[in-house]
Amino acid sequence: MRLAASSLLLAALTVAMLSHASTARADAGSDRLLAQGLFDEGLKLMDAGRYPEACPKFVESQRLDPGGGTLLNIALCHEKEGRLATATLDYDEAIAQAVKDKRSDRETFARTRLQQIAPLVPHIAVTLGKGVPEGASVRIDDTPVPPAALGVPLPFNAGKHVVTATAPGRGTFKQEVLVRDGDLRRLDIPGLPPGDGSPSVAPPPANPAPALGGSTYDRKGTSPVVPALWITGGVAFAASLVTGTWALVSWATYKADCVDGRAFCRTQDGKDAADTARTMAIASTITLGVGAVAWLAIPFIPNTHTTVRAGLTHVSVEGSF
Repeated sequence: MRLAASSLLLAALTVAMLSHASTARADAGSDRLLAQGLFDEGLKLMDAGRYPEACPKFVESQRLDPGGGTLLNIALCHEKEGRLATATLDYDEAIAQAVKDKRSDRETFARTRLQQIAPLVPHIAVTLGKGVPEGASVRIDDTPVPPAALGVPLPFNAGKHVVTATAPGRGTFKQEVLVRDGDLRRLDIPGLPPGDGSPSVAPPPANPAPALGGSTYDRKGTSPVVPALWITGGVAFAASLVTGTWALVSWATYKADCVDGRAFCRTQDGKDAADTARTMAIASTITLGVGAVAWLAIPFIPNTHTTVRAGLTHVSVEGSF
C-alpha cells in the first residue's frame, strides 16, 4: 500500500511539472510573438517619423523579449525623438549587450552614434548659495540631486525642466529652466524663502559667462535700430553724392550751351541739362538731410536687454528690441 501511494504521488508530481513546463513554454512563445509584432510596428512608425509612438513599442518589445537589436532601435528612436540624454544611456546599454553577444557590427554602430550625439546632450548644473541651509533637498523635475552632484553638469533631455529646493522650516525655491541641444545651463540658488509655504522664483542671472558646449545667458546690447540707422544714413549720403555729381555735370553742360540764362541755348540738350541740374540738386539736398538726420539720431536710441542662447547647433537671440 505504501509503495502504491508513493507511486501515485510521484506520478502526480510528474504530471504537474510537465504541465507547468508546457504552460511556461507557451507563455514564452506568446511573449516572443507579441514582442515581434511590437517591434515590427515600431519600425513602421519610426520610418514614418512618428517617433513618440514608435519608441514605446520598442521598449515594450524589449521587455517581453530582450535583444541587442531591439536595444539599438530604442536608442536610435530616442535620438530621432530628440531625447539625446536618454539615447546616450540606451547606446551604452546596447554597447554592453553587443560586446556580450560578440556583435562587433552593432558595437561599432552604437559607439559611432554615441560619439556624434554626446556633445549635443544638454546639461544643467545647480549650485547653492550661502542663503541655503545645510541639508537642503534639491530636485530637477522628479530627479533628486545629491550633495555630491551639486555644481556638476548633469545630462537632461532638451526642453523645460523645473528645479526645486526645500529645507526643513523653510519655503520652496522653484525655477523653470529651458535647455536646448548643446546647452550648459548653470543655475545658482541664492537662498530659500521663509517657511510660509510660498515658493520662491529666482530672478534671471545677471550676466553669466558662456560655458563650453553652449549656454543661456542674459546680455545688454545695442538696439537693432542703430545698425538700421547707420545703413540708412550711409545709403542717403551715397545717393546725395551721386545726385550732386549729376547736378554739377548737367550744370556744366547747360553753361556751355546756353548764354543769358535759358533764353539763348544752341540746342535742346542745353535746356534739358538745366532742368536736370535743378532736379538733381534738389534730390541731393534731400538725401543729404535724410542721412544727417539718421546719423544724428543714433546717440538717442536706447540700448535693449536681450537673452542670448548659444549652443553647438544654434545661436538665438530673444528680447525686446
